[in-house]
Amino acid sequence: MMTRDLLRQTGVSILTAAAIVMWGCSANAGMLLNDPAGDTFGYTGDPNDPGEPQFDIETASTDLTTSPGNIIFSVTFYTPPEIALPSAQTLNSIDLRIDIDVDQNPLTGGTSNLVTLGQGVPAPGLGVDFYFELSHDELFDPGMAALLDDTLTQVGPLLAVTLTPSTFSVTIPLITLGLLPGEEVNFGVIVGPLGGTSATDQVTFAANGVVPEPASVATMLIGVGFLVGSRYPRRRKTQARHRDLHGA
Repeated sequence: MMTRDLLRQTGVSILTAAAIVMWGCSANAGMLLNDPAGDTFGYTGDPNDPGEPQFDIETASTDLTTSPGNIIFSVTFYTPPEIALPSAQTLNSIDLRIDIDVDQNPLTGGTSNLVTLGQGVPAPGLGVDFYFELSHDELFDPGMAALLDDTLTQVGPLLAVTLTPSTFSVTIPLITLGLLPGEEVNFGVIVGPLGGTSATDQVTFAANGVVPEPASVATMLIGVGFLVGSRYPRRRKTQARHRDLHGA
C-alpha cells in the first residue's frame, strides 16, 4: 500500500515503474549498428575489369551479455561476395579493422582508420584507444589476430576470430580494454579486400541506425544517470600512422 501511495504521489504509474525495471534489468546488452545495402565505395575497375570484391557491411554490434567478462564484436555482411580469412589468400580474403574508443572521447587516443583509409563521412567521432586488425598476424597465425593500443603496440595475446562466408566475430576480455562489466564503448568498422586498392565499406556508432542500449532509454525516461568506473585520463593524442589495407 505504501508503495502504491508513493507512486501516486510522485506521479509515476505502476506500468511506467515496471517498464523502467525491465529496461534496467536488460541494461548494457550492447550496441547495434545497421548499414544499408549497396553503399560500398571501393575500386570497381574499368569496363574490362570486374574489379575487386565489394565487401558490404550489413550490421556491426557489441555483445556484453553472452560471454561474461568479455565484449564480443560481430560484423555481418550482405552477400555476395562471401568473405574469407586473410590467411586463405584468396580473392575474397578480407581486411577488417575495428576502431575502439573506450573512454568515448573523440579528443583522446589515435586517429580512426575510418578517416585515414575510409570516407570519413559521416565524421566517425572516434578517438581510438585500441585498434583490432584482422590482417595483423592472421596471415601468419591463421585464426588469430592482434589488438593494438594507440601507439600501435600489441596488447595481450593474439585473439581467436570466428568467420563464416557472411559473418565475423572476435571476443575481447574486458580487462584488456580496461572496462568494467556493463561498460560500453564507441566503435567503428572498416573493411576491404586484402591487398586491395581501397576500403569498400565502413560503419560507425555516429552513423544513422544506432540502436540505443536499454539502459540509455531508461535513463532518458527517469532523468537520472548511473555511476561508472573511472579511467586513467589520456594525456596526449597519438597520430596513428597511415597503413594501407594489406596491413603492412
